Order: sequence, then C-alpha cells, then structure tokens
Amino acid sequence: MLHKRILIVLLINLAFIIKSGDCNASFNNNHVYNIDDANAWLNLGFGYGSSGFASGLSYSSLRENGIISSRLTYSVELDIESPWIHVWDAGFLYGVTAATPNIRAVISAGIGLTGGARQGEMTASYLMLGRSFERLTFYTVGLPVEAQLFWDISSSINIGIYGFANLNSQKSFFGGMICLHFMDKIR
Repeated sequence: MLHKRILIVLLINLAFIIKSGDCNASFNNNHVYNIDDANAWLNLGFGYGSSGFASGLSYSSLRENGIISSRLTYSVELDIESPWIHVWDAGFLYGVTAATPNIRAVISAGIGLTGGARQGEMTASYLMLGRSFERLTFYTVGLPVEAQLFWDISSSINIGIYGFANLNSQKSFFGGMICLHFMDKIR
C-alpha cells in the first residue's frame, strides 16, 4: 500500500514536470544531438548507499532558470539475522546545471517524503538459528540532495554517476550509483 503511495507521488511530480512545457515539441532528425541539447532525461541506477544496496529512478527537466527533478531512491541492508533495514525517499528537487557537448553536471536539492524500517529490540534468540528483532517503521519529511555527472556515449543513452543524500529527523542516508541516462532531445 505504501509503495503505491510513493509511486503516486512520483507520478504526480513527473506529470507536473511534463505539464510545465518541455515535452510537446517535435524532434529534428537532421541534427546531430549532443548531451547539452537534452531538455529532459530519465536516470536509472544501481549502487551502494549508507544502508547497503541502493537503486534509484529520477526524471529531470531543464528550465530557463534551472532544473527540476522528481526522484525515488531506495537503499537496503541485507542481513540474514535481522529484518531488512531500509530507507527510501520520493522527492521533488530544484537545481542548477552546466553542460558541454559531451558532459552534463547537475546539483539540486528539494523536499521529499522519507520512510523506511530499522531494527528494534531483540524479541527472541535461538541457539543455532540466530536472533529475531522487532521491525520499526518510520515516515518523515526529508531534504533530498543530488549530484549528477553524465558522459555522452550515444545519441540517446549515456552513462554517469549519481550521488544522493537525504537529511531527515529519523535516518539520514547517502550513496552513489552508476546510472543509465536516457535523454529526450526537444527542439
């Protein structure tokens, strides 16, 4: 149920970005596009975060005065003896960007919903089978921050690194991912 709410928040942010203008233009197939021609892009990445394995999805759109992004990150600690300790965020960010024909850099921050689960008190101990812990879930408002750096490897798909962090009152986290960067080149 909660994952559906997160997806709804991300889709609303994505709809806002698309509605505000850049995704209605036609493509010019006679022009050779570089990374600095991209007005919108989608990132999909996997890596490592402060809580363990990390994955993320973000959509960014270039505006006259900056860049707006919508993102979803998830980081999980895989431990056999305890419940999955994980954190996630769904955020809406605003930032600045700089680009050359082959490289784009972005730094942005915003506001988002953060949640997750952490290990509570030990509830049982088994001689050879390990221990059991209670699972404590949390939800809070967070401050998501991100940095993106992408290199041009083709006309529509690039590769890059994506750094992320979320500062909040329950469990702040950070991490880095290797991402595929799908560009939308709009005239």
